[in-house]
Amino acid sequence: MVYYKYKKEKLEEKFLESKVFLEKIRECIKRNIDGEDDIIDEAMISYFNSFCEFIIDMCETYLVSTENYVPNKSGPDIIELSSDFGFISCKDSKKLQNIVKLRNRYTHDYYQRKLARERILKLCRTDLTTLEMFLEISSEKIILVLG
Repeated sequence: MVYYKYKKEKLEEKFLESKVFLEKIRECIKRNIDGEDDIIDEAMISYFNSFCEFIIDMCETYLVSTENYVPNKSGPDIIELSSDFGFISCKDSKKLQNIVKLRNRYTHDYYQRKLARERILKLCRTDLTTLEMFLEISSEKIILVLG
């Protein structure tokens, strides 16, 4: 029971951090409604990167705590694997995988950076403004739900 409590607390902590970055993205949008301020846009991209990292970290923590972790997986693979073991629905997993793939394209594919940047800004201004996340916690499982 102590182990479950520890697992639950770690996931809740990472979940709350991911929600903080989601709120920071929304604040950037409020401060830069017309999208004309490059400095705020860069801050929003930074918050987007952090949001993605916490999503991956949550999934990885879930896999480690349920003894289903497989080393040397990419972020999207970690998200998919956590879905295979019941942490996220298949539909929500695909959505998060696409978000992380976009972040990876921005971070690693320099020849596509400008296009990826525009897609991230668009994603933040559309999908992430209304994205809701919940942790459903019972005595037996923890599930991440997107709404």
